[in-house]
Amino acid sequence: MKAYRLLMAMLLALSAAHAGARTPVPIVNHENVVVQAAPGRNATADQVKQAIIAAASATGRKWVVSEAAPGQLVATYQVRTHTVTTDIRYSASQFSVAYKDSVNMKYGPGPGGAPSIHPFYNQWVSEFVQAIRAELAKT
Repeated sequence: MKAYRLLMAMLLALSAAHAGARTPVPIVNHENVVVQAAPGRNATADQVKQAIIAAASATGRKWVVSEAAPGQLVATYQVRTHTVTTDIRYSASQFSVAYKDSVNMKYGPGPGGAPSIHPFYNQWVSEFVQAIRAELAKT
């Protein structure tokens, strides 16, 4: 009887762990997003850069942003054992956020060979892009 309960507890624990696993999905890059500043205003490249930096903490996720080159930033987000890094290119008229690297995010080739990743990556980046847009609207 004791062995049966132990076996059932182990099966329950394994099924719960499996239920928490997420199937990788195709990576979504946000390419050439049009900069929309406050009505009647045009943003400068520096204002776009500052909006991206401000958005990094506005999501509540605390992205770490560093400058890679003029018009290019790198943003990294780390939670527990997971890390994602994005490449951000920007100008006064548009910005792009694209996958750069990840750790422990199930990155690899998906169906048809397209890169895939844990679905939280797309969620986190989408939130970041929306925060950038919100910051730009204040410009």
